[in-house]
Amino acid sequence: MGITASSASFRGDPPSLESIVAEVERSSGLALVLESRLSSDLFRFNAEIAFACVRRERVSVYAYMPGRKGMRELIMGTVGIDALARDNPRVTKMIRTYTTVVTPDPSVAHVHLMGYVGEEGTLHDFAAIALESLGGVLARPIPEARRARCAEKLTPALLRARHRKHLRLWIWELLKIPARLLRGPADDDA
Repeated sequence: MGITASSASFRGDPPSLESIVAEVERSSGLALVLESRLSSDLFRFNAEIAFACVRRERVSVYAYMPGRKGMRELIMGTVGIDALARDNPRVTKMIRTYTTVVTPDPSVAHVHLMGYVGEEGTLHDFAAIALESLGGVLARPIPEARRARCAEKLTPALLRARHRKHLRLWIWELLKIPARLLRGPADDDA
């Protein structure tokens, strides 16, 4: 499964985790659950958020301490990072950045979001828009169609409907496996 990622840069200190959560809740109209994780001196904060009404989809929200020694070692020492880089050009680019960048700019802080390919995406988009509204500059702008979905009034029922629709689309895509993969080699000779 692949990773989805967004990042926002801030001049000076980034917003607190609490202010990010509050902004997502304000803009979405839905409560979030927050689970802090990986207590470490590498991070300003590191947590997972989820809508309280649909907890199975989570987004990681984290910010590193700028210039902290050991960050490169942590990322480069992640189990499976090489395999992930072979499958994902963005991870390859990230690794290249970490091996070529000498020193990060201490006046710029970054807040990162991470989810997984296959998730519905409403939470990820609301979190990215929240970072933007708190003064961050997104590394990649959110497409207008996805931004418009976040402008709709969100309710637990609407969110659950989005998740059901997304799940049906994923199942449909999985069912499109080419027929020759379902047949055995002996069937090809017939």
